[in-house]
Amino acid sequence: MGHATIKSYTRATGYAGGINGLISQNYTENSTLKVDYYQYDDLGSTSNLTTSSGNASTTYEYDAYGNSLTTNPDSNRYLFSTKEFDVRSGLYYFGARYYDPEIGRWLTQDPLGFGGKQLNLYVYVHNNPANMVDPDGEIAQFAIAVAGAAIGGAVEAAKYFQAYQSGRISGAQYAGLIGVGATTGVISSFGSGYLGGALFGGVGSALNNVAEQKIIKGNINHADVGLSFGTGAVIGLFGSAGTKLGRNIIKYPKLNELTVGGSPIINYGAAGGLFGSAVATIFSDSITFENSTNWAGKEKRN
Repeated sequence: MGHATIKSYTRATGYAGGINGLISQNYTENSTLKVDYYQYDDLGSTSNLTTSSGNASTTYEYDAYGNSLTTNPDSNRYLFSTKEFDVRSGLYYFGARYYDPEIGRWLTQDPLGFGGKQLNLYVYVHNNPANMVDPDGEIAQFAIAVAGAAIGGAVEAAKYFQAYQSGRISGAQYAGLIGVGATTGVISSFGSGYLGGALFGGVGSALNNVAEQKIIKGNINHADVGLSFGTGAVIGLFGSAGTKLGRNIIKYPKLNELTVGGSPIINYGAAGGLFGSAVATIFSDSITFENSTNWAGKEKRN
């Protein structure tokens, strides 16, 4: 990045932007204002920084417990689990406590005590860092929920980016839409089995549609909400079936074989629900807003 000075960070609500809501870092380089965008792996850790043109400027890799496998002399501090890394101490600050990746342990006990659902109050994510995350140092969460948040937030960010750039929606509306996408992404990942995939695919899509209408139009068309639910449910059902078919025939992905204490972490229903909600949400603006007379405060488009 050269001689650069970080000026500010752009964040979103919910889990959009990895685990820490981080979207971009804004800095000056040789007196020129520049922006680098954070890209994330499926556990919410920073994997790349990309320029405004989409080119990767920096790549990051870690082992399972967060030790860096690359040497990057840039000024980015947000790395494993999108948490701030202290170069001097070698520790990550998660909010509730500090984490040492070299030993794969917290330095202090879980502030929730045994309410954090771990018998060892120093252990990191049940010793299962390949499949679980801990957003703030208190309660480990399943990675599929974080992935759902990241996907949901990214879908909304991409859908409404041009509307935001052109001034058809405000910055507050844009941030709200990204937060809505992240939230419904988490909700849609709660499915289990075929019916669960269909149900939560539909619920995630419908809730997203309600929030989009409220934020952009100020009122809700219930027929559009029902259509979004049906679309998400159908796609969620097919997504669940496709995921299970892939597991049984080509043996990948083996989603239901990832377990903690003998219980599946994620399954084909969760994957299907997330897929159904995301795909239905991508098309919801054409369903809901194409013929609206008050889309982002503008006149009806012909």
